[in-house]
Amino acid sequence: MRTVIPRASERRVCRLLDVPRSSLRSAPAEKRLRHPLDAVLVERVRELIKDHPTFGYRKLWALLRYGEGLIVNLKAVYRILKAKRWFVHQRSVTPRPRVQGRRSIAPVSDSRWAIDLTHVYCGEDGWGHLAAISDCCDREIVGWEFSLRGRAREAERALEEACLHRFGTLRPERPTPVIRSDNGLIFTARRFRAACRDYRLRQEFITPYTPEQNGMIQALLPQSQGGVRLAAQLRRLRRGTGGDRQLDSLGQRASSPSGARLPEPASVQVATTTGGGLR
Repeated sequence: MRTVIPRASERRVCRLLDVPRSSLRSAPAEKRLRHPLDAVLVERVRELIKDHPTFGYRKLWALLRYGEGLIVNLKAVYRILKAKRWFVHQRSVTPRPRVQGRRSIAPVSDSRWAIDLTHVYCGEDGWGHLAAISDCCDREIVGWEFSLRGRAREAERALEEACLHRFGTLRPERPTPVIRSDNGLIFTARRFRAACRDYRLRQEFITPYTPEQNGMIQALLPQSQGGVRLAAQLRRLRRGTGGDRQLDSLGQRASSPSGARLPEPASVQVATTTGGGLR
């Protein structure tokens, strides 16, 4: 047909012959073989991902190009992440260590600690936040922190007090307990997890929607009546009546119905704020 009608278009020829146009296409060319990945660059990208697990390929490329001065193409970094499946949405999430079994008994002291956070209304000062750590064997509150803010920093302070009270140091050489907590953002924060690793403490998390697995510390934390007593103590403390004696008995009175014991000497650290906050 092309020899008879040289100027005929491909579409017209296919319509006259009643054949699909795809049958006249030439065979697709073989895919171009890509160069193998640079092993040195792959290892460097791996190290950057460990330090910055939430960075995408653009930020990783910027760190290589402007932070380390490597002359590398953006597409090269993209190709490495695609071949290794290192994109943020493709990276596997490490499962959290869960509580093993429904019944867990702490045979000796300093084998397992439980930590939790509760909120107490303090009148004019708003809400206070109490982070407490209890030994699951002898039920002693080994460390706590009371503050106007409930963050991972306050939970870390309670952890420091517990280690100093039981071991006398933040990095004990003896066997350390397991820290049991719920799945709250405070205990899964990077700062708190780093503190547990630094203090040589292991973490375990309860199964979601099963608060009874952490019932030891939840029973020791002050509830409604204890919160009212706590708020009254703080109001008297602001007026300057009672002073240190009320601070020493603050947590003891709030937790006494559950049989909790406080470390000796006991102390409550109240966070200071500006503009009429707690002092």
